[in-house]
Amino acid sequence: METTDTGNLIPNNTNVTCNLELASKPSKNGLYNVYLRITENRKHRRKKINVSVKKEDFNKKAKFGKWIRTSNPREKQYNDYLIQEYQKAEKELQSLELEGKANKEILIQELKGSNKISFTKFADQRAKYFYDKGSYRNYKKYKSLTNKLSNFRDNEISFKEINLDFIREFESFLFSLKNKRRPDFNLHKNTIAVHFSVFRAIIQEAIKNRYMKPENNPFMYYKPTEIKTQKEKLTIEEIDAINKLELPENSLLWNCRNYFMFSFYCAGIRAGDLCLLKWNNITKEKRLEYTMGKTSNFTSIKIQPQALKILSFYGKKGENKDSEYIFPLLSNTALYSIVNTAEEAETLPIDIKIKLYNKISSMNALINKELKTLAVKANIEKKLSFHIARHSFADIARKKKISVFDVSKMLKHSSIKITEAYLRNFDTESQDQSMKIIFNTK
Repeated sequence: METTDTGNLIPNNTNVTCNLELASKPSKNGLYNVYLRITENRKHRRKKINVSVKKEDFNKKAKFGKWIRTSNPREKQYNDYLIQEYQKAEKELQSLELEGKANKEILIQELKGSNKISFTKFADQRAKYFYDKGSYRNYKKYKSLTNKLSNFRDNEISFKEINLDFIREFESFLFSLKNKRRPDFNLHKNTIAVHFSVFRAIIQEAIKNRYMKPENNPFMYYKPTEIKTQKEKLTIEEIDAINKLELPENSLLWNCRNYFMFSFYCAGIRAGDLCLLKWNNITKEKRLEYTMGKTSNFTSIKIQPQALKILSFYGKKGENKDSEYIFPLLSNTALYSIVNTAEEAETLPIDIKIKLYNKISSMNALINKELKTLAVKANIEKKLSFHIARHSFADIARKKKISVFDVSKMLKHSSIKITEAYLRNFDTESQDQSMKIIFNTK
């Protein structure tokens, strides 16, 4: 890149050029503002420079640094300032060229300083982005991280501060925090890993927006460690024990057993999806069709007789309006009840989405509380929760030698590798058999 006598920037590897010009109209004081005009493909963006002169005092075609004529009493001061602004633009454009990102929009952002925000503000913006988008689950994750960063540092955190030492100090801070659900314990290692996955995502987005250089990304050298937790599951005998319990019909405990068993018989439908099921999710061919809230995957399952029996307790299709919820977990008169699909739910106003999210969360908590009582009654010494229906389905399918491909399709995993890793957590029988062989025991 070189500078001509007129002061135009002549780039070597880009079609972005800059020059100085006056405003087309004078300000109220009769003076004309000087602008830096950035041109790309004959389209212009302008940045105002804090120099105002009479129209006759400006010479656009003058030699470099001589734009303001000597007729202006501040000629030298103004020209020096314009040279400084021009050289700043030249330096920024050279930097953008080296990164292969030279365009007028990014250059104008650099020159206006609109990208010179703190990490704290950028992280808050990312949280707000998910809130405005209606992705309340992600918003809560991002907000949880920003709150902890605020507790870690009272003042705003700049991008320059984000380095490996900062990450390690923040990690130590997180390990010292108490677990709100279990106050006798500190934060779980896996919870801390989730916080850092959000942290890493913010850094990656900042790099895309050129707030941070890729080589300054501390996550190139740091990866949080997680603990592989044992996935609890029920045996077919324990499933039978729950089914055989004598429970008062229409009681809360009776309903919660139905929810759990319906999930088990329908390939482990998640609690959030179960709450949202309506009668229009049941086809004439007795198939359950819905879109998973977590993955947005469409699911179509042939409803087995055991699941059809559970549905019969809540009314057969035809007796209920198609738009009503199957299970008495959500209100049919609530504002969120107008949607019938996951796609429609995404278009709900954010305040209604939050109400729906909170209602589903409270229903999930209520069901899990009742399932613990159910486990005691069935003499099951396991911490029973709704999600265990999904684990149990997968494990029993594995034991019955169902192909990994079919299990993967039923669970709606994005790849068979995920299913293989998922099922591997349940496979202890082969290890037990190997131990017997090693020690010659029965």
